[in-house]
Amino acid sequence: MIRNTKLIKTFAFKTNPAVFSSFSKTTLRTYATESSSRIHEVDYASVKDKLCQAQVIDVRSTQEYENSQVKIKSCCNLPVNTIEENGKLLDPTKPIYVLCQSGVRAKRAADILANKYDAKEIYVIKGGMNSVQSCVTCSDNIVELKKDAGSKVWAMERQVRFTAGSLVLAGVVGSMFSPYAILLSGGIGAGLMFSAITNTCGMAVMLNKMPWNKVVKK
Repeated sequence: MIRNTKLIKTFAFKTNPAVFSSFSKTTLRTYATESSSRIHEVDYASVKDKLCQAQVIDVRSTQEYENSQVKIKSCCNLPVNTIEENGKLLDPTKPIYVLCQSGVRAKRAADILANKYDAKEIYVIKGGMNSVQSCVTCSDNIVELKKDAGSKVWAMERQVRFTAGSLVLAGVVGSMFSPYAILLSGGIGAGLMFSAITNTCGMAVMLNKMPWNKVVKK
């Protein structure tokens, strides 16, 4: 099937570049539609009874996962920046449930699983662990409650917001002394726009390498 598509594209390009361009746009549009149709957003309460026997992945950083007060027992921690490589550990023919702290990274991971690994059914839990924590009870045998949260490391989204805000503020204050300092604020703004457009976050990747985000092995 793939070979036939390539042959058609090659023929179209040689005979009429305009046809090739139209074919490519249509193919990409169809592929994107098929990919997104396999990704569904669901509430934790509506699927929690299915999670015991399902493939569930938590795509938060290892530090966030280890220090989380609430964990889903059947969950496997696969940080979002490792999904490209570790997605092969999952069975793409069976439903996959994905969550993070708020849902943003889970959507990014779901896109990778759908596009690279051709996963058939992907369910992103709305609100991530924030949603789980808000409705979990002590009698809920699907989750594991941790009395001592240990290290008080902020969730990655919170670290990103704080860092971005601090750099923007630094640029504004610095501009009182040097007009070039405002470029820092502009750079951060451009970076946030790029992050939204590409659904990636370079700042989160860098912060994840910081010492406080590393798991201390006992």
